[in-house]
Amino acid sequence: DDVLTVLEHETHKEPFTLPRQIVWFGGAPGSGKGTNSATMMRVLGITAPPIVCSDLLDTPEMKAIKDAGQLVGDKDVARLLLKTLLEPQYRHGVLVDGFPRSPIQGEMVRQLWSRSRELHRRRPERFDKADFMIVVLTVGEKESVDRQLKRGRESLAKAEALRAAGQPAPEIRATDIDEGKVRKRYQTFMDVTYNVLTSLK
Repeated sequence: DDVLTVLEHETHKEPFTLPRQIVWFGGAPGSGKGTNSATMMRVLGITAPPIVCSDLLDTPEMKAIKDAGQLVGDKDVARLLLKTLLEPQYRHGVLVDGFPRSPIQGEMVRQLWSRSRELHRRRPERFDKADFMIVVLTVGEKESVDRQLKRGRESLAKAEALRAAGQPAPEIRATDIDEGKVRKRYQTFMDVTYNVLTSLK
């Protein structure tokens, strides 16, 4: 409610209009989100680029919070995500990759859905009723682990080739090369995020 109140105040001169269609897209590690998102967008007629929540955490606004020694909380993520959803390029539809992940974020999606319908009921000439779609990709644990480790090996080889050529190499995440952490990443998705996404049906 705090986030929506602030945004409604900031946009009081403009219609506070959510995209007509929001696809909340989640998937287990190694389930092929990157591969399948383009296909889904084409089928659904979504032309705007997807909103990738992990990328939102790398914005100057989020980096400033982290540089100040503070944690980026659900409220910060929700504020930036909702602010992004209001951009004109997403008016007709958008795919949101990686949200919700936690029970609190799942409740935010429910509240946003309810708020959208309430605004439409009160002022249908100004507020469209946003359609929500939940899409979840799953994959077995063995396949997930194999794919993640393969991606890690490929990333390591690419980084080594760049360093050998005297070029800067990206940092390799431990969750892509350490089998224990890879398995934990998969299990965390299945234990937490999968349940959040399926509860929204």
